[in-house]
Amino acid sequence: MTSFLIWATLSAILAIIEVLTLWIWSICLAAGALAAGVASLCGASLAIQTVCAALGALAFFLAFGKTFQRMHERRHRRQGSFDTNMDELKGRRAIVIESTTPRAPARVRIDGDNWQVRLQDGRPLREGDEVEIIGYESIVLVAVPIKG
Repeated sequence: MTSFLIWATLSAILAIIEVLTLWIWSICLAAGALAAGVASLCGASLAIQTVCAALGALAFFLAFGKTFQRMHERRHRRQGSFDTNMDELKGRRAIVIESTTPRAPARVRIDGDNWQVRLQDGRPLREGDEVEIIGYESIVLVAVPIKG
């Protein structure tokens, strides 16, 4: 009975983690723990209970994994694409504080943060040039010059 309570508690904890995080692995492990709990009620040894936990998790994943994936994709399509904090920089204007060198892109300062920046067309930037941020690639901002 003690091993059943341990498996049942583990299953409940993993189910709560699933509700809070929406990670499919935790609900699969919860199902496996539940299968191991049932095996413990039947008097199975700890080795058999562990095998039941693994097989139960795998069976749950194989049975419901595609369903969870489709639900996840539908939710993302409804919500649209996710914006990042870097997306907030799009449309911002900045003055170049360090010119482009052969080894590094230019640098701008936006809200006190120092960013690498390159022009969309690849031309070099000089200190004092004004640019508008149009996007980013990894952690390098992509900009267009502002005529002025």
